[in-house]
Amino acid sequence: MLILCLSCVVAATAADQSPPPLPDGIGPSDVPGAEANGLAGEAWQAEQEEDRRREQYLDSPQAAKARKQSQNAYAGSDSASAITDLLQKKFGDQLSALNRDPVRALREVDVEKLYSATAALVSNDGRPEVIDSTVPLRTEGDDGQLAPVDLTLHSERDQFITNNGLVDIALPKQSDDPVHLGSDLTFSVGPAGADTSTTGRLFDGQSELFPQGAGTDQDLILSPISAGVDVASLIRSPAAANSYDLALNLPAGASLTKNDDGSVEAHDSQDVIARVLPPFSTDAQGQDVPSHLVVSGNTISVVTDFKDGDYAMPIYTDPVIDTYNWGSGSPPPAGDSPRTTQETPRAASSRGAGTTVRLSRLLGTAATRIRPGDSGCITRREIAPS
Repeated sequence: MLILCLSCVVAATAADQSPPPLPDGIGPSDVPGAEANGLAGEAWQAEQEEDRRREQYLDSPQAAKARKQSQNAYAGSDSASAITDLLQKKFGDQLSALNRDPVRALREVDVEKLYSATAALVSNDGRPEVIDSTVPLRTEGDDGQLAPVDLTLHSERDQFITNNGLVDIALPKQSDDPVHLGSDLTFSVGPAGADTSTTGRLFDGQSELFPQGAGTDQDLILSPISAGVDVASLIRSPAAANSYDLALNLPAGASLTKNDDGSVEAHDSQDVIARVLPPFSTDAQGQDVPSHLVVSGNTISVVTDFKDGDYAMPIYTDPVIDTYNWGSGSPPPAGDSPRTTQETPRAASSRGAGTTVRLSRLLGTAATRIRPGDSGCITRREIAPS
């Protein structure tokens, strides 16, 4: 739903050692970023063994029986608490990966001091750590003063709004109202031709769930991230539609273009305004499910091709919509990030660069099936006691 460093939290200590060498016959060029991220030697072999065991299980009679039994096991519910429990039970790894977004990861620690735009002293369960991020950790608040970036959602009238994001993000409380991303971009999410509305419910403080927001037995999950919004769906039965729409209300003169890599960009005559990365879909047994984006006018359909396959319910589909980027893989600008929604730096186009790369979120894992949102990299180093 990747180049590991882009969306991961890397924990390091003063006692860190170099990663073990890669197995015979495999060089660093075969595993992009492997040595830099510790994905080498024993770790690589463990990944291969896990994949082998998974494939064996998927071919077993037990797995086939479980897939059959799952087809209507979760159908019909519109209980937000039941759907949230199902989401966390079946796709907890994907949700954990989402929370490794650099800014969302700040919620796990207490910020003691901000040294600069991208460096901070924090306390993690009483242990001091230094955080170094490729994404600004502070930005101007409503009072014009610098404050830590905070994606926690609070209620204002008919919206849920981030406390202090790099990009102004407002999520609707009703599914037929639009998402506001910055000052110039809004989009609606839902089934094609829908004339009904469902009510959103906050969970985990930084995400919103719309039960059956994409139609029968298909729920929507909206989650602010550093660069934009993660838009995921949970398909709970074969009765669900195989697609839902992102209907964009673009500024005058802007249009959508689908790229060769399957992503979609919204752009005007000069700049990329937003980017939607190819979706990633997986079933409850960890099987990848084919999915892709279709463009028609200003509408992007997120298609999950599960109807003719043998998949376990539920199925999790996860694209990301991104508007905030550091441009072509260059490092963040020096200094702090003003919370202006007028500037939308050009989106990065290469894997491993910038904030929009293909790992697991709306937007692209090296050796894992989890694709966290590619919003940058955050490194945490524990301060050893003197």
